[in-house]
Amino acid sequence: MDPRFNIEVGSWYLGRALKRWRNYNDCVALALCEYNAGQVRAEAWKPLTPEGSVRERIDIASTLGYVNDILEKYRDYQQQELQNKK
Repeated sequence: MDPRFNIEVGSWYLGRALKRWRNYNDCVALALCEYNAGQVRAEAWKPLTPEGSVRERIDIASTLGYVNDILEKYRDYQQQELQNKK
């Protein structure tokens, strides 16, 4: 497959998931769950309230690892961007 096409489709799918979960404090983690494990599983893992946390509800170790890894890299990227602006 064409890598550009894969990036385009993956970006669209993740963007759609981010919109779906936008009312949850943990919306990024929920979107990553959906991207990695599918919408049905993300629905099962969503917190009982929008203020709740999703990570303790994820019962597939590989998905939990994926979500934690991506969120850690995202935080690292944000910190690097802040350093670059100084």
